[in-house]
Amino acid sequence: MRRSPVCLRSWASFLLFSSPLRKCPTTFSHIINIVLPLWHIAHTALQYFCNAFRCSERYHGWRMEDGGCKPL
Repeated sequence: MRRSPVCLRSWASFLLFSSPLRKCPTTFSHIINIVLPLWHIAHTALQYFCNAFRCSERYHGWRMEDGGCKPL
């Protein structure tokens, strides 16, 4: 069963503007404001550990320093 775009649009506006879901946009913005910094921290840490692992794998006895591989 296909729904027409007009029907979907009215259904979406009903969901957005109905009283129990009126606070959804602020809730979503709070979730985004919490999740994005955490994602950024996790991504940076994961990138650092992956680079450090590649460094130790390629060059035994070397370590990560300032974004590059340096001898110990």
